[in-house]
Amino acid sequence: MNHIISKDPICGMSVEKDSKFFLDDCHRKILFCSKPCLDQYLKRAPKNVDPVCGMRVENSSPYTLEKSGHKLFFCSVDCRAVYQRRQDPEHQSKCIDL
Repeated sequence: MNHIISKDPICGMSVEKDSKFFLDDCHRKILFCSKPCLDQYLKRAPKNVDPVCGMRVENSSPYTLEKSGHKLFFCSVDCRAVYQRRQDPEHQSKCIDL
């Protein structure tokens, strides 16, 4: 993880870095003071998950693709581009993933 959030985003309480209540979200580790705060965060968090980096993404994201009748959501134009390159066998050897 590149970044550790040490303040519970639900109640604002300071949280020890070794808390057993946490969520790995893309390139950050979100810490919680308790299971109820973690559960509350998950209820509020966007349900869409970027298929490249694993970050939770809002429905309003402008970075989407249609695949087999399903709408995929991405956190950025970069993740969408990586996904598109991975799906195209002709370009796989020419591109470097982020």
